[in-house]
Amino acid sequence: MPRGGGRGPGAGAEQVLSRLRQRGVQVLDASPDEVDARLIDRYLEVKRRELVA
Repeated sequence: MPRGGGRGPGAGAEQVLSRLRQRGVQVLDASPDEVDARLIDRYLEVKRRELVA
């Protein structure tokens, strides 16, 4: 379900996410109900590889 009152993310948010990705930041744009075990597994893998503090 899109956030932002059903209108989806704003253009400003998309620009910020795009800039972060361009700088090598791994970004997840998901609502809490979209977070599942796969995300947690991915986070733990990134953490294990010491890509996050």
